[in-house]
Amino acid sequence: MSTLSSTTNKNKETTVGVLITRRTLRRLQKQKPSLNIIKLQEANEKAKTKLYMFTLKEIDFNRDIIYGIYFNPSTNRWEKGKFSLPDVFYRRSGSLNQTIQRKLQKKGVKFLNSPKGFNNWEVSLLLLQNKDLCSHVPLTRKCQSFKDLTKMFKRTNTVYLKSYIGGRGKKVMRIIKQPNKAYHCSYFNKHLIEHRVNTFEAFQKTIRSFYKKEFIMQEGIDLLTVDGYLVDMRAEVQRNGNGNVEVTAIAVRRGKKNSPITTHSESYTFDSFYKNVLKYSDQQVSTFKEEVTQFLKKVYEQVEEGYGRCGEMGIDFALDKNNKLWLIECNSRSAKVSLHKAFDQQTVNQSFLNLLEYAKYIAKEKSERKYASHYQ
Repeated sequence: MSTLSSTTNKNKETTVGVLITRRTLRRLQKQKPSLNIIKLQEANEKAKTKLYMFTLKEIDFNRDIIYGIYFNPSTNRWEKGKFSLPDVFYRRSGSLNQTIQRKLQKKGVKFLNSPKGFNNWEVSLLLLQNKDLCSHVPLTRKCQSFKDLTKMFKRTNTVYLKSYIGGRGKKVMRIIKQPNKAYHCSYFNKHLIEHRVNTFEAFQKTIRSFYKKEFIMQEGIDLLTVDGYLVDMRAEVQRNGNGNVEVTAIAVRRGKKNSPITTHSESYTFDSFYKNVLKYSDQQVSTFKEEVTQFLKKVYEQVEEGYGRCGEMGIDFALDKNNKLWLIECNSRSAKVSLHKAFDQQTVNQSFLNLLEYAKYIAKEKSERKYASHYQ
């Protein structure tokens, strides 16, 4: 576990602007910040950065001004303020369109994380280009017609459907073909929903109502289970104050009964799960953790080939029943739910401090960040 630390910035204070939702803004105005905002502000005090929050509507490009909200330590309250454009832009909400992204880049603003969300199809293509990672990506195809899905079921009895842009399991559906040719489907929409139909044709209406836009399909992997519950992992991977990739935390998530995902689940630290639940020896835990760490760093750097350098990613991955690693999904920003559930405060605090230390690192760079153009 890394030690909580902060480097001294001899230059001017680095300004970090955080893009938030209207809902989050209203909460701040009512002095009711979320836990993640509280932790980010605490990290701000250690990193000695200048932090403020805003929504896209508050940007005035004509005057290079943002009307945001910041924490005033003298009054111990969140207050409105007028700010210049930040040195570093941290996207905690939504996705920037190309026009706003280019305007910010033209003004010299750098991005802490990807200015737009990761596209599941594009990420799959990126990972397949890497000879060390391609075998860890489930078979993935675009679903452009129900004929495509029929073909996929000829290869496997379990198929996962995902929207191109997802997050927190909101647009993930699992379909299992039963031995009697019926189909069972499950997905989350505020709570777990399950359907069973006798024919594939009867199921098409459910899919059409769930996916309004394009989606992909992936072959289901025979994942590790514990007492019949799916198990996967969420890694918090970041660049630190030296610009190096660091695996800050790995949480193991055990899903709920019949759930297609483990997002809404119990969480354990990596060490405690493999030592106490799966009964790995200390040496086995250490060896496996090193293997996982190297795997995660390769995934992180490969995704950056398409999206540019990123200050953080939430990477979902899992073991199958033959102990092979599989990549499930990469997230351009992490809600840190499993991190809060499983880890001690020092680890949680370090994850937020890493972000702001990395912001200081890129703010001091003379050369502008480079973004691959073929995915923008």
